[in-house]
Amino acid sequence: MFFSIRTKIGEQVIINKNPVKYYPADASIFLKFKNFSNTLHHFTETNMMWSDWVKNQNNKSNHFIESIDDILKDSLFNICFENGNSYLAIYKKDSMVNWLLVNNLLKHQKDIEFSEIQQLLNENQKYFNNQNIRFSSPFVLVSNEDELIDKFLKNLHNKDSIKENGLNDLVLFDSESSPLSIWINLKNESQNIKNKFYAGSWAQLDIDYSSSKITLSGLSNEQQEISLFNPKFSSFDLVKELDLKTYEERQILFDSSFLKMKEISSIRLKLLDKIQSRYHDIILLDENIKEDVHLFFINDSIKDLLDNSIEKTSINQTIFKKLLSVDYADYDFKDKYIFTHNDFVFIASELGKRELEYQLNKTMSKQQKQDDFLSISNSYQPSSYSLYADKDEMIDLFAKNQSLLFNSSFLEFCGGVKWNVNKYDNRVYYGISLYQNNKQKTNKNVLWKLPLKDIVWGPYAVKNHRTNTRDIVVQDSANVLYYIGANGKLKWTKSIESKIKGTPSQIDIYKNNKFQLLFNSNKQIYLIDILGNDVDGFPIFLPHQATNQVVAFDYDKNKNYRFLISLNNSKIYNYNVDGEQVSGWLTPNLTSNVMMPITHFAINGLDYIMIIDESGKILMCNRKGEDRYKLKSKIPMTNRFNYALKKSFSIDSSSIIFEDSSGLISSYVFSEESAKQIIKMDDDSIERVRIIAFNQNNINLCLKNDNQLKIQKEKGQAYDFTFDYDFAMLDLNGEHNYFPIFNSQLKEIQFINQKYSLLPTLYRASEKSCIYDINNDNIYELVSVLNENILVCYQIADINSPTNY
Repeated sequence: MFFSIRTKIGEQVIINKNPVKYYPADASIFLKFKNFSNTLHHFTETNMMWSDWVKNQNNKSNHFIESIDDILKDSLFNICFENGNSYLAIYKKDSMVNWLLVNNLLKHQKDIEFSEIQQLLNENQKYFNNQNIRFSSPFVLVSNEDELIDKFLKNLHNKDSIKENGLNDLVLFDSESSPLSIWINLKNESQNIKNKFYAGSWAQLDIDYSSSKITLSGLSNEQQEISLFNPKFSSFDLVKELDLKTYEERQILFDSSFLKMKEISSIRLKLLDKIQSRYHDIILLDENIKEDVHLFFINDSIKDLLDNSIEKTSINQTIFKKLLSVDYADYDFKDKYIFTHNDFVFIASELGKRELEYQLNKTMSKQQKQDDFLSISNSYQPSSYSLYADKDEMIDLFAKNQSLLFNSSFLEFCGGVKWNVNKYDNRVYYGISLYQNNKQKTNKNVLWKLPLKDIVWGPYAVKNHRTNTRDIVVQDSANVLYYIGANGKLKWTKSIESKIKGTPSQIDIYKNNKFQLLFNSNKQIYLIDILGNDVDGFPIFLPHQATNQVVAFDYDKNKNYRFLISLNNSKIYNYNVDGEQVSGWLTPNLTSNVMMPITHFAINGLDYIMIIDESGKILMCNRKGEDRYKLKSKIPMTNRFNYALKKSFSIDSSSIIFEDSSGLISSYVFSEESAKQIIKMDDDSIERVRIIAFNQNNINLCLKNDNQLKIQKEKGQAYDFTFDYDFAMLDLNGEHNYFPIFNSQLKEIQFINQKYSLLPTLYRASEKSCIYDINNDNIYELVSVLNENILVCYQIADINSPTNY
């Protein structure tokens, strides 16, 4: 007999134990994960920098990636670390890096039988990749070093052995909204890294991420270490338009008895000369110093040389070198000179001066802005210190200083970093962002491409309960089903009996918020889990060939599903979650086969199962298959399934709007004798119609004639569009909150949004496309099949722009 978790441990105090104080001291990095396995799944499947890193065949960190893959696939790990807060400490000693991961298993497993998990733990003392796993109530511990587990358990069971590890106070600063927080022990970092944090002991950062960006924000609280000034707005916005490897801006203190102004804005930049494939290290000073520049010369007569553009003034003839060396200790002042340009004073070599002036003059025209990490920076935010650096500079900083904060091989797949530090109320605040390396300048952001063979079905976006994102499914001509993550990585394949019919759906058959994929071929109904495994009782082998797609009805919202499907013997079959035919189901009286999906709705507490057969007969049945409501007429509907249901306060006043057999649009109110055309037959200029229902109260009628399009709201205004190409109106898979327009000749898609504005960008695509917010970041993606053998995913900025809604 199994016992509940609370019965198993006996005391509530054990359930609520926090593992932080039991960790061995001197961790180099300490991390707190919310719902660790879910967060790990979500990050690895949505962040494109991670995806690019994993795809690199020459990656030296393949062993680490393989370890992550093993973790993600391990069912025991996902059970133990799925819920609550998990803590990971990383210890670095000499060249060795060890780690310890701990989770309070009992606190978050109240709805499962704990003894079953405990048995699994006891049977798996050696874990993935031979890592050590141990359970000591209430904690489950995993580590690559047994000694770390022993020290933790010694602290847990013997209060006298606990040594202050400094972590308890630090965890107070993390944000509850962040999926991951990290504490960095700066005592174990080099001086260069400490200088970037303006702190000497610790820094706390909350980590968030999107498909193309990783953001770290946090603080430090060491007043004695702070050498920052209060934030100021940038004086050097124009410089950010240049070709730069690094842009570093800070406030510096000129400790000079003769200078009234103490705080000076300065930047250090590494300016790229793309022709000669080199860079120039240059320091610029605020324009406010120009009027006092003569005060910095050793000899008063030297100022005259500076005013002569032909001559140059050596840095050694000024006290600038002495004053700047405090903040720019690693700057090479050899063969550097003082120059002025417009309102700036700058220090550079002669070649650096020429390149800077050339690029500044070129940039004054403002013809274009750099399409790299600097173009993302927000120059309208004040800061005490700002750094924008490309990946080479990042690698140079973190790899050469052997920092554990960023992996150098991972940085290869970042476009750059934005690093802001601010001082407020004697605290240091951080804002750090890593950006994806965009290899091409384009306003069509291609997130990923995946070569496949002869795709004939899909793509469809399906829910991933582990990551709260959407995965993609497609099928090829060999009837192989492909399951693809939000990052474009192929997860698994599965052979299906024949081509899948219609649209797949998802259900929660185990009632645990974990979804399964439901679909059918000609002869079988499939129900598979997120790993591609068949659910018990499936596939269901059908006695005849299917004529439409299977649908799942959850009448009472209790996840006791019924699966309805039409077969070519003109009968509707009804199955339960065990894959068995439902007892008591009466086959509706059909006169022909049913090709359209069966639908279900409820009005005034009564269920209606709506079935439309090929002859246009509409049946309204109850849960048993009996007639619930008889209609007086058939409807002349086309086989394009182009219709919208309009529910009303009663079944009598409810209606269906559909494309009729004449190619126009009709409406049939269920209580009336026959359907009536909304658009009359004399509208002979109409070539094609389409019905788009954003919801029951927002139905749009789309009318095509040659290169003209009219979108007529059912009761309201009409909108006219003219295209310079022959177009088709598509019905894409996914969310229907747009009008997709397809250029049939060039194979491109353009969109009209819900405000009836035509968006300018065209995307190379096909009729086989879907649109959805795949990464769950409020940004839509378009996934399309190109040339039947490439699956491409675009991030659609136009649709997501607030001005478009």
